[in-house]
Amino acid sequence: MSNPVLKSQLKNKELLYKSYIHWSKAGGLFIPTTQKFHLKDPVTVELTLLEEPTVFTIECIVIVLNPTSSQPGRWVSGIGAEFIGGVGINVKTKIEAALAGTLNSDKPTYTM
Repeated sequence: MSNPVLKSQLKNKELLYKSYIHWSKAGGLFIPTTQKFHLKDPVTVELTLLEEPTVFTIECIVIVLNPTSSQPGRWVSGIGAEFIGGVGINVKTKIEAALAGTLNSDKPTYTM
């Protein structure tokens, strides 16, 4: 059985900042979805990142659950997907380079 696939298009730095899970050692992304998941579920993320022409296919595990019912209007429903594997390392490096100087900002994100 294959992992569920979620698509994410992060075309600007503001959305990338809100979506990036900087507190995860391996890196990860918040993916808006109404699909049901459990912690540690495997998931595949197909990511379009800023101006990159490549669609990155990243194997991940679920580390955050933000259900539809949680604080409507304040929180976006979805999951936090932590990167695993080589593609994830490459994407983490690209994201952190793009967000250099803003990773320790006090601006809110989808997971903090």
